[in-house]
Amino acid sequence: MATFIFDLIVGGLLSLFTFLLGLFPSVNVDDFVFEPPEGVREVLSALNWFVPVSDLMAVFGIWLGLVLVANAVVVFSKLTDRAQSERPMK
Repeated sequence: MATFIFDLIVGGLLSLFTFLLGLFPSVNVDDFVFEPPEGVREVLSALNWFVPVSDLMAVFGIWLGLVLVANAVVVFSKLTDRAQSERPMK
């Protein structure tokens, strides 16, 4: 029963997220004018032999997501603390 409710909530949240994501305009990467020069592409490909750039970008993405979540939790915590301190005592 609890797993059904959990699955229902998570499924609903995922559906809402995909709906909201669908409202954003799509970006076609081919429309960008930026093309790195040949020398830069050669250096990056040589650097990729020693430093796995794709792995670093994945780690950076996860790190950035965690930092954003941590900041959101801090803001939410401060807002709830402020709301509780402003609540009149009975």
